[in-house]
Amino acid sequence: MDITDRRTDPTPAAGKLRLVNDEGKARILDSNGKRARLRAEAGTPVNAVAATATLDPTGTNNSVLYTAKVAGAAGNTISVQYAISGGGSSVLSVDATGNDILVTAGSATTAATVISIVNSSTASALVTAAASGTVTGVIAAVAKTYLAGGVDATEGQGGDMLVDGTNIYMATAEVTKSSTSGWRKVAHSAL
Repeated sequence: MDITDRRTDPTPAAGKLRLVNDEGKARILDSNGKRARLRAEAGTPVNAVAATATLDPTGTNNSVLYTAKVAGAAGNTISVQYAISGGGSSVLSVDATGNDILVTAGSATTAATVISIVNSSTASALVTAAASGTVTGVIAAVAKTYLAGGVDATEGQGGDMLVDGTNIYMATAEVTKSSTSGWRKVAHSAL
């Protein structure tokens, strides 16, 4: 869609629409010269945010950050739990059932080992595990912990507009619940 000043370029080409400044009002103009007032919905769009949880077992240097692979509120339904079985230093299993991840490991297993194994397991379809500080310490049992903070994006189609007290926002393409970008912001003062 073109943006133009109606006074200098009044009519778009056949089959096209044009956004015009018509005496200070934003309007849509078709190729027949018919105009309609453009009304943006009120609101401030948001981009999707991935849910996260930091598991910080008893001990030191063993915190692991889990981040949902797909941004949005659905990540808030993912849980991670640690169970300790025996005295070894390896991860015995990583079970991902639905949105629940259970890591079973020996009592001498380091957080670094857990990160490596989780990221190469079926759980990696749900989350990415990463160091939260130094991860040379051993893990301990941790109760089922849900990821939190996941936020859905404001959905829109390319060309949809929202307006708040200081900005106008336009969707540059389709924006889905899990989109981490897609809204373009222009300050009212820049118009």
